[in-house]
Amino acid sequence: GALPINSGLGCPTPCSSLPSRIPDENAAMPRLEIHLNGHLLVAGAHPSGLETDLATARRYDGKDWLPYIPATALRGAVRIQLEALLRGASKAGTGPYPDEDDGGAGNDIVARLFGFSGPSGQRTGAREGSLRFGDALPADRAAALSSLRVRPGVEIEDATAAAADQKLFFSEVVETSVAPLVFVADLDVGQADREDV
Repeated sequence: GALPINSGLGCPTPCSSLPSRIPDENAAMPRLEIHLNGHLLVAGAHPSGLETDLATARRYDGKDWLPYIPATALRGAVRIQLEALLRGASKAGTGPYPDEDDGGAGNDIVARLFGFSGPSGQRTGAREGSLRFGDALPADRAAALSSLRVRPGVEIEDATAAAADQKLFFSEVVETSVAPLVFVADLDVGQADREDV
């Protein structure tokens, strides 16, 4: 079934995102469901055609260029939230470069789920995480297309905290007002240990 993530401005809350059990090999892959309330901008390389300075990520579905959340962005957001949750519980992770003096990556749930780089300055010792995300695609393509908006913005000067002269810009965003926009992504827990998920 789908796993809910509540979202204020597109920021997932990971504590409700992980499955309560690891599916067996014959079970369907778990899905992550993201309810967007507010706006979302994940910068993409595809130009929007709306003459904006920054466009949201889109993916071609055979008919239209739909907004979506790339797996890398989703994975990063969930990792950041899990690290924050663990820091709040005084269980900070080891970060991207586990140190054997601190118990190494084997004792770090974040490193086991999301992977880690080798020791700083070395090209060996890295490990891929056991948790994999698919791209989050809109559940309702018509709602996704109709939720695209152009928002103006202005650069703020650091020194004066005032609007910078001639620095108006426009961004294409996915924006909801009444009903949330739902995105769905496949979640593969792969070789994760039962305690981790």
